Amino acid sequence: MKPTRDPFALFLGAHDAIRHALAQLEQLAAWPAETPYGDEQRASARDLLGVFEQVIVPHHREEEREFWPLVARADATAEQRESVLGLAQRLQAEHEALERLWAQATRSLHGIAAGQRETVDAQALHRLVEAYRQHAQLEDEVLVPLARCLLSPDAQDRLAIAVLLSRLPAAKWGMV
Repeated sequence: MKPTRDPFALFLGAHDAIRHALAQLEQLAAWPAETPYGDEQRASARDLLGVFEQVIVPHHREEEREFWPLVARADATAEQRESVLGLAQRLQAEHEALERLWAQATRSLHGIAAGQRETVDAQALHRLVEAYRQHAQLEDEVLVPLARCLLSPDAQDRLAIAVLLSRLPAAKWGMV
């Protein structure tokens, strides 16, 4: 039986949640420095901390562990394979840089979530937002179409199964 989920939609769906989080970050960055954070901003900060831990980092690991290696092993020309490997190296470096930026942002977010008056580096948040938008756009517009072209239907099924299995809650089954 074939999986009912498009493996590429699994990856692109994470980008939707991340884009929503980026919009929340922009709202916090735009908050007037002299105005105390309210309940809504504290809740937003808590949400953003959850997105980093539960969406962004797992999404990056999924791409690194499942997506890029499978595409790199696809039946492709030497030129296509070189393009995929170069793209994967670039995206890996971007993951590392983005995670450092997120980690810096989480320091302020923890304080906001706890109700403390935090000074937020609005420029740093804007840099994070712009860098992540460009990163996601590259994946959406270059990597995913390339993968759709290179991966056979069987390889796409294997990718979907691997990703779906990796997302099962371990506590539900004990182990997979």
